[in-house]
Amino acid sequence: RFKVYLIDEVHMLSTSSFNALLKTLEEPPPHVKFLLATTDPQKLPVTVLSRCLQFNLKRLSEEEIDGQLTRILGAEGIVFDADAVTALARAGNGSMRDALSLLDQAIAHGGGAVDGDNVRLMLGTLSRTDVAALLEAIVDDDARGLLASIDRAATLSPDFALVLDELAALLHRLQVAKFLPEQLAEWAREVPVLVALDARLDPVVLQLLYQLAITGRRDLALAPTPRAGFEMCLLRMLAFKPQTSLDSGDPAVAGARAPAGAGASSARVPAAASPPAPEPPAQMRTAAAAPRALPVEDAATSPRQPVARATHALATPASHEPPLVAGSVLDHAQWLRLPDALGLRGAVRELATNSVLLAHEGSVLRLGLRAQQSHLRSELLARQLQQSLQPHCGDATTVKLELVEGTVASAAALQSQAVADKQAGAEATIANDPRVRHMLESFDARVLPGSVRALERE
Repeated sequence: RFKVYLIDEVHMLSTSSFNALLKTLEEPPPHVKFLLATTDPQKLPVTVLSRCLQFNLKRLSEEEIDGQLTRILGAEGIVFDADAVTALARAGNGSMRDALSLLDQAIAHGGGAVDGDNVRLMLGTLSRTDVAALLEAIVDDDARGLLASIDRAATLSPDFALVLDELAALLHRLQVAKFLPEQLAEWAREVPVLVALDARLDPVVLQLLYQLAITGRRDLALAPTPRAGFEMCLLRMLAFKPQTSLDSGDPAVAGARAPAGAGASSARVPAAASPPAPEPPAQMRTAAAAPRALPVEDAATSPRQPVARATHALATPASHEPPLVAGSVLDHAQWLRLPDALGLRGAVRELATNSVLLAHEGSVLRLGLRAQQSHLRSELLARQLQQSLQPHCGDATTVKLELVEGTVASAAALQSQAVADKQAGAEATIANDPRVRHMLESFDARVLPGSVRALERE
């Protein structure tokens, strides 16, 4: 009954073409229908838009695509796996046309059937169960098991970028389940291990792991090989995952949930944090020596405003602290000097210098970390610190980490304050130096901001 004209990408028409078409659009014959399709409606003349009914086409949901593919396969009498259809719907990315194209490929790839393994091989992805196994190894702090799982995955030659997408999607589901618990039962029918993972991961850790997954996905192209980038991303999750009360293998602990940000400790750390240790005596605090000005180097940036560049040195007083005795009970003042005494390096040194000693009870060292350093609260780092401390504290030494609040300063905080004090002293010395002041007054000069530096030694 109708003559239908479909003009695709109509925004590509020239102005003359639109003018020629406008009269027909204003008074179309009764038997004619025009369908104008475009991906850029802003480029259409207003005179044309005003004479059209506008429909904005939206992406289809995975469930809608999944249902349509299932109906098509049923009508065609083709054998299929439900998880394979779900994977095709997800790969369609909201487009039914793309999903149908992938379905045609899957039927050909599977010899007339749509099989889950063949579809994953075709798409270069892993099953959600395999992806959940990777996340489970991260939660267990099992580096050996994690690398073994990556080896098994690599035999399928997957697209590691898509695997990271699957991992991010899994973490997204777990995060949503924290706020909508009823969703967990539905998703757990597909991946049963989600229930255990939900009990062991709190919302803060999930957000951190999700951020690491999408950042690793973005940086994958910069890695030497896709597999190397994928491995480094998962090992980064393993290294930086903080320990919380939900991250425990104890069934009694796994069933309980702590509120987000509560700072509860793991099963390997006492649940109740001790009150902060008292402020160390004044003689234990780092003090800056009296500043001494060095000769000033002149530099003129313009005829009108010469700039005085200056360098300032500070003398470091000799330490008169008593030597550390192996096997002795440590106090906080000795703990501040221990990282240098043991020659700690890297992340282990960062953990030691940013923590405060709460107590040394037998073979157990209870260390406190502020909330800002919670990323250092890792079982892997705690084990490495234990090994570094064994020559001084004994082979049975155990390190337990707690989140604390208080005013006790760590070695890193004292060092930072000492540097700030040295810099302030250097700037004050230069500002008060008679020669510098003479130049500033005589030549209308100024001290270049940032040019004053406090030297570590004479």
